[in-house]
Amino acid sequence: MLLVGLAVAIFAFSTVKPASFMIMRMSGAAYFVSADDVRNQFMVRLLNKRNEPSTFTLTLSDLPAGTTQNGFASSVVLGPMAEQVSPFVLRIERKNFTGPFKFTIHVQDQSRAFTLSRQVEFLGPDARLLLEEDNEKGIKR
Repeated sequence: MLLVGLAVAIFAFSTVKPASFMIMRMSGAAYFVSADDVRNQFMVRLLNKRNEPSTFTLTLSDLPAGTTQNGFASSVVLGPMAEQVSPFVLRIERKNFTGPFKFTIHVQDQSRAFTLSRQVEFLGPDARLLLEEDNEKGIKR
């Protein structure tokens, strides 16, 4: 029994990631539509679990053309056992928006020893409604 307990403890400690992150949609409207784009707003919580400063990079994948981000554009340096909660805004040009889609956020440390990933859904209105609105206003996209 002691050996089984030791094996479980070793496995548990060896699989602990040196950081964690969470992404949450900001309270309020799920998305915002303007004349130029559709926007989703999130809060990203990044936690350094190490006893030394660490540098983390946030990257995105599976994004459609015309998508831009505000926030976490450069690396983030966190002190020992520190955390950072910051806004993250993702925008897609209205003409490129074809409806809700899923994208993935990746967080890596500077040495690329580990990667944490989360899949998130970008929300928005039915793309046909945006097209109808543009046609009514005489806007060609």
